[in-house]
Amino acid sequence: MAAYTALISLMHIIDDIETHPSPPISLDKQQVESLTEIVTFLQEFLQGYESPYAYSDEADPLEICIIDATHAAEDVIESYIIDTIQLSAAATTDDGGDEQISCIHFYQDLQNVIEEMDLIKKEVIMITREKQEQLRNLASNDAGLISHEKEEERNAVSNDAGKRSSTTEKKHLVVGFDDVLLQLLDRLTDANTNLQIIPVVWGWVVSAKLLLQKEGPRAVWIRKNWN
Repeated sequence: MAAYTALISLMHIIDDIETHPSPPISLDKQQVESLTEIVTFLQEFLQGYESPYAYSDEADPLEICIIDATHAAEDVIESYIIDTIQLSAAATTDDGGDEQISCIHFYQDLQNVIEEMDLIKKEVIMITREKQEQLRNLASNDAGLISHEKEEERNAVSNDAGKRSSTTEKKHLVVGFDDVLLQLLDRLTDANTNLQIIPVVWGWVVSAKLLLQKEGPRAVWIRKNWN
């Protein structure tokens, strides 16, 4: 990634100046700290950055901004180094006034570049926040979908349980009628020839109808003798 490489190059220049035993120029400590913090932040961002232009022939505008600002910072520093060397070479005929003016211009130019890179940093922060918000919304939608699916599963289980319960009740109801049928059959076919009064309730009426539809021997006897 060209933007990441440009940031590394800028940090090498700063490190070389800061660690050199006799640096050609002196950098303002506060400016160095600000520039280093911004460059480090952008490097960390680019390490996990997925450019929307990754599979396109078009260049990423954000990466272009980072490259341009980084090259601008390098140009300011390198130009000041060259100016300082030239002024040092002509020190025997120059009183140093131009060097002081060049130094003022250098710090101002470098500050302008730092402010430009800081604007890029703020833009990156906004992009990161928007990405995080999208991920939170996506996670929330996924959670809602999962919750809906679980609710449907619970409803399906409840419906199945209700159907099984209804089927069980019907089976119990049939068993109840069978008991009544057997009791009625025993009363009608016992050896007692005395007149009997059999209490009839709705369940017994239904059982009697079911009994007379059967073709068994006792059913035939009942139809013959109890008409």
